[in-house]
Amino acid sequence: MTPGPAWFPTEARGDRALAALLAMLVFVAIVATAFGLGVAGSARTLDRQQGARLTVQVPAAVAGRALGLLHATPGVVRATPVDPATLRRLLRPWLGEDGAGLPIAALIPAMIDVDLDDAAALPAIERRLRGAVAVIRIDRADRWLAPVAGLLRRLQWVAAALVLLPAAAIPVIAGRAMRHALLRRHDAIAVIHALGATDRQLAAPFRWRIVGTVLAGAAIGGIGALAILVPVDAAVATLGSDLIAGAALAPRDWAVLAVLPVALAALAIAAAWRAVAAMLGRLA
Repeated sequence: MTPGPAWFPTEARGDRALAALLAMLVFVAIVATAFGLGVAGSARTLDRQQGARLTVQVPAAVAGRALGLLHATPGVVRATPVDPATLRRLLRPWLGEDGAGLPIAALIPAMIDVDLDDAAALPAIERRLRGAVAVIRIDRADRWLAPVAGLLRRLQWVAAALVLLPAAAIPVIAGRAMRHALLRRHDAIAVIHALGATDRQLAAPFRWRIVGTVLAGAAIGGIGALAILVPVDAAVATLGSDLIAGAALAPRDWAVLAVLPVALAALAIAAAWRAVAAMLGRLA
C-alpha cells in the first residue's frame, strides 16, 4: 500500500476493519455462488432423470421376458432388475418376515430400473411392453421427482439472493469508507487545495490505499472460501447418488468462482474511486 504524505495518516486499524468486512462479504458471495452452481448441476441431472428414467413393475414370473424385451428395444440405454433381497429388506418392517402367513416373494413384483436415451421414446416403449406383458405398471421418474425439481428451483433463487446481497453491499461499503476518510481530512484538503494542489494529486494516495485494502480483503475471502469448497466438492463427487453427485462443480464453475472475487474487488474499487472524485469536488 502506497504511503501518503504527512497530512495523510494511515489509519491501519480502519484499513484492517474494512479489509475484514470485505473478506467476509466475498467469502459469503463465493460460497453462495458455489451453492447455486451445485444446485443448478443437480437440477440438470434431475431434468435428465425426469424425462428419461422409469421403473417397470411386472409379476416375478415374467420378469425375465420383460427384461429381455427391454434390452432388445431401441432407445433403452440401461435396464437393470432391482435385487429382490433389497426389496424384501425394505418392506420387512411393514409386511413382517412372511407377509402375514404368505411367502413374501409372492407379494413383491419384480422391478426393473430403465434409462432411456430420449424421453420421446417412452410412449412407443410403453406400448411395446404392454403388448407383450399382460400385467405391468410403469412409473415415470417425473411423477415423484417433480417436488424435488421445484425445491431445487427455489434453492437457486435463494442462492442468487445470497450472491446479490454482498455484491450490492461491497461497493456501498467501499464508497462510504472513502467518503468518511475524506471528511476526516476536510481541513487538510482545503489547505492543500489553496496551495495549488489538483484534485488528481489529492486523490492519488486515497485511491491507491483503497486498492490495497480491497485486494487484501478479496484475497482473504476468496482463499478462505476455496479452502472450504475444495474438500466439500471432492466429497460430493465421490457419493453414489447421481442427484447429489450432480452437484459437484465442473471446471467452468471453478472458473466462475475464481473470477468472482476479482469482479467484486473491481466493483469496490470503482465505487471508492468515484466517491473520491465526488467528495474532492465538494470539499474544494
